[in-house]
Amino acid sequence: MIFVQKRLRFLLSVLLVGISLVSSCKPVSEEIRQFTVENELCHFTFEYPSYYKTEGPNTDLDYIRPYTHVYLYAPREPIEIIVPSGDDHVETVKSSYVPATIFIHVFVPVTRDGRTWSAKDYAENDVQGNRNWDYFQVFEHSTRVVSGMECEFVYYQSDWIGLFPPSDEPKVEYYKVIYFDYDGLVWSVEASSRMDKNHRVMQDFEHILDTFKILN
Repeated sequence: MIFVQKRLRFLLSVLLVGISLVSSCKPVSEEIRQFTVENELCHFTFEYPSYYKTEGPNTDLDYIRPYTHVYLYAPREPIEIIVPSGDDHVETVKSSYVPATIFIHVFVPVTRDGRTWSAKDYAENDVQGNRNWDYFQVFEHSTRVVSGMECEFVYYQSDWIGLFPPSDEPKVEYYKVIYFDYDGLVWSVEASSRMDKNHRVMQDFEHILDTFKILN
């Protein structure tokens, strides 16, 4: 269920967020910017390339599981979608979508059967929740250190969710995500990317991890 909610969240971000078109290559003039979050739930900072548009932090302390979200969206790209139109007819609609995102999420974990989930549980849920997808494959499931914290790290591919025209080419997206436990919260940073954006986005993901710092 958690995995399905995450995929739906990403699909909604693809359909709803507007970003200007730019090249997928880093321009010489691209800036490295700093993003800082300081609220009642958490304090942290990281650096990111100006290639991305940011949204947030979106924070809800009154939700059943309080959270803070920060989204980084790659530039939107145009697409033509074939959709139903009346009885036995279809039409082509011009639209746009986000080919990649990086998502920072700090939240109070779920409790099930009297046990509170840990970062390790969320990482395992990502792996197990994807196994029914046609193109699912785990490349790495290990531990690493971010901001002095030991993290669960998962790198995998799965089916790309979206409204795309029929094609013989596999529609695959790549995920890199880390989870760690700190101060009673689960912290995660997740990059998801269409195949041809993967190298760029995963490099940027690593830069965010290298510069990610918890502010005490």
